[in-house]
Parts: sequence; C-alpha cells; structure tokens
Amino acid sequence: MKVLIACSGNSLSGNNFKFEIAQAFIYDQMEALKKFDVEFDTFLIQCKGIKGYFNGLKVLRNKVRHSNYDLVHAHNGLI
Repeated sequence: MKVLIACSGNSLSGNNFKFEIAQAFIYDQMEALKKFDVEFDTFLIQCKGIKGYFNGLKVLRNKVRHSNYDLVHAHNGLI
C-alpha cells in the first residue's frame, strides 16, 4: 500500500525543519506501519495558515493525479 501524508512543513523553531521532530507523532505512526509493508510519501505545506493550505492545493492535486497512491491522509492544524 502506498500512502501520501499531507501535513505542515513548518518548524516552530524557524528554518531548522526536521520531520521526525516537527511532526513527531506523524513520524511515529509512519514508522509503526512500515512493518506492514506500507510505503509513505510526504507532501509538506510550507506556508502558514489557511492561505498556505490553499496555495499548496494545486501542487497537491497534481502530485495525487500523477502518482499511484492508495490513500491520501491529511493532517491539518493551520500552523
């Protein structure tokens, strides 16, 4: 199974974004499911707030259309 995770790519500490730290709970979920042969791609939304989500929507749609994902899982918190 191939899953696309869409989530914030912003770091609370500025430019030093590390996925396993900034999105630790998502990272832990992904690591736990890898033992069941689940493959993951991530789509990181780089701008803050609802404007960032709307700006990334076109890019996300193109990524989904041109890839073979079984599931798209979105985490949103508008940060």
